[in-house]
Amino acid sequence: MKKKLSGLFLCIMLLASTGLFAQSTYYEKGNTSFSFTAGITAPFFLHFWTGENNHPDQWYFFSNDMNIYVGGYAAISYMAFTNERWAFGGELGYSFNYDKGDHLYYNVPLMAKVAYYPIQTGKFDLYLTAGLGLAYNHYTSNNLTDVSQGLLSPYANLGIGGMYFFNDNWGLGLETGVDFIPQISFYQDTAQDNGTFATIPVVLKVTYRN
Repeated sequence: MKKKLSGLFLCIMLLASTGLFAQSTYYEKGNTSFSFTAGITAPFFLHFWTGENNHPDQWYFFSNDMNIYVGGYAAISYMAFTNERWAFGGELGYSFNYDKGDHLYYNVPLMAKVAYYPIQTGKFDLYLTAGLGLAYNHYTSNNLTDVSQGLLSPYANLGIGGMYFFNDNWGLGLETGVDFIPQISFYQDTAQDNGTFATIPVVLKVTYRN
């Protein structure tokens, strides 16, 4: 009996999900959007890959362990729809955080992005995003990483957002996710600092679509 009820529940959930994702779409191939985002970025984790010398613990989480404070993030992005649900484009951003010694860390990411829109009513969008690219990093202290002269590193992002449109063109929304910033050095004297810094952005997003 329990197996039958479980099977029925799964069927109901599947049908509900199918109905949700099979709803009529608003966008079509050729639609575009231009967005500006601004908000905060909170430290998530810092993972040193080697665990050697001055980084014996390897993992650090949130501000208390990392001694890095909440900072800011801003970006501009452009997306173009290739069909009713998928859009591709790019984003140029700027992110910064301070550590406990008031040293500034900032990065300037340039990413290719893809977005999937499972819910789109014309007035409200719910979407998922993924981005991959490069970032210029600069940090004025070696407490986090030794990039006081600047370092080019990979940059990746996973996100989710919601957007409400006041009319056919302009919308305002909220977006969050996780940004991953690996540091990869092939020099022996700095290889001990290789690791991944991750942040959680929470931003307001203004979008113009056509």
